[in-house]
Amino acid sequence: MGIRRSQVLSFLQEGGYSVIFLQETHTDPTAKDNWRLEWGDRVYFSHSTIRQAGVETLFSPDLRPEVLGVAEAMPGRLLHLWVHIEGLMVNLINVYAPTLGPEWLQLYQQASAFLGTLDSHECLVLGGDFNTTLEERDCSGTEQSPATVDTLREIVEHHSLVDIWHDHYPDDTSTFTFVRVEAHRSSHSRLDRIYLSRFHLSRAQHSAGPIF
Repeated sequence: MGIRRSQVLSFLQEGGYSVIFLQETHTDPTAKDNWRLEWGDRVYFSHSTIRQAGVETLFSPDLRPEVLGVAEAMPGRLLHLWVHIEGLMVNLINVYAPTLGPEWLQLYQQASAFLGTLDSHECLVLGGDFNTTLEERDCSGTEQSPATVDTLREIVEHHSLVDIWHDHYPDDTSTFTFVRVEAHRSSHSRLDRIYLSRFHLSRAQHSAGPIF
């Protein structure tokens, strides 16, 4: 894990990213010192005892936001940072959804309840690996849980969230972040997305495709 961590952090440092959402980090409390030694003190964790879980939010050393609150809305799955950046109050929500129907639904139900406690006038950024899609153009040959899709759609609509990639590239139908090939059959999906409050869309000036 140490080699993999160093490779990831080196890539991120070279990319010049300011705010980073990582998922499936497989971390536990003993890993904090190593991450902070290699990156700096601006690393926020949500650990999990489940191997396929864990999320981290990182700020570049050049960005010094005022972090007013940190909450693990669902350990290893949903990490909230309430920050003040350049005069703007921002709620950063880093999500890593399970792959099983009942657990999917539980996550989004808890996410919906948690988001309902936030100030609707503040900027909301919801990003990560959702392990489900909302639009046909974002998936092919992938089974989904209808209840989970409906709950996530309700979240997006209720909080006036916009998929940044589709807002910038409305005609794109070929960008995916997950591909599976098995038994001579392939499926692909755009599971990793970033949603932004519609009222703050003017701040999103550029979108990039998947980096991993």
